[in-house]
Amino acid sequence: MIELREVTKRYGKQNVFQQITLDLPSEGVVGLIGRNGAGKSTLLKMIAGHLRPTSGDVLVDQERSFGSVRVATRTVLVDETFNLLPTTPLSEGFDLLKRAYPKWDEALAHQLATHFKLPLDRTMDRLSTGMKATYRLLCGICIRADVTLLDEPMNGMDATVREEMIRFIVKESIHYPRLFVLSSHHMEEIDALLSHVVLLHDRKIQFVGEADDLREKYVVISGAPDRVANWLQPLERSIDYTQPFVHVTIERQQLERLDEKPSSVTVRALPLNEAYVHMTRSNEGGIDDVYDRAIRNV
Repeated sequence: MIELREVTKRYGKQNVFQQITLDLPSEGVVGLIGRNGAGKSTLLKMIAGHLRPTSGDVLVDQERSFGSVRVATRTVLVDETFNLLPTTPLSEGFDLLKRAYPKWDEALAHQLATHFKLPLDRTMDRLSTGMKATYRLLCGICIRADVTLLDEPMNGMDATVREEMIRFIVKESIHYPRLFVLSSHHMEEIDALLSHVVLLHDRKIQFVGEADDLREKYVVISGAPDRVANWLQPLERSIDYTQPFVHVTIERQQLERLDEKPSSVTVRALPLNEAYVHMTRSNEGGIDDVYDRAIRNV
């Protein structure tokens, strides 16, 4: 469905991507993750045909996305600029989408607007931040485009609305299978609904594959420093003996090199959001390392 072939995107002299290649399935919920500035929004805009790559090809169903009317009618990008008609009633936005997208579900859109207490007689510019986000996401999903791109769609929503929107996406993906590509800072909340993950870091794709593969990639070893150090000795991992309790992340496959786990040490899987942080952490360490170096240099 979506193919990127040696894609580079450059703004001036700054490379956002450098010769990335990627294939996404035609159905499922893909989590697009990466730190701020990693290029998530740029990638979604290129898939939607809103941006032209500097070099390489971005294809949707074997057709270049940029400038393609066919791709535009099969794709929707919901981001903070998805503002439709900012100074006309929300109900007119529904009318516009009904004319533009043949799969638009008018009845569901109105039922959801009632459920979330969206005032359809108001204009977009008179809504709160949370209501704007709810309206945009509601519209984006009810369009039922073959490719639904969601760029931080839940920013500004309260926790209850975010939870219901996640359940809404799950139900849609089951009853009307299609491709969702979702970027979000609320990784712990969307973890369970992701079928695939794309991790962007340092101008390239650091991981792409099934979400379960990333969920199973790492484990955390916890316990007293001397007990953890003794068990992990074959891996030659450095341990912070200044702490009464330590947590050490290793790849799950490294467990095969260790003896039977002692009862004083615990092992747990690393959640998806923590795995992503671990994979993108600087080689120079975290904030503790930065602070310690600064103190030593005083």
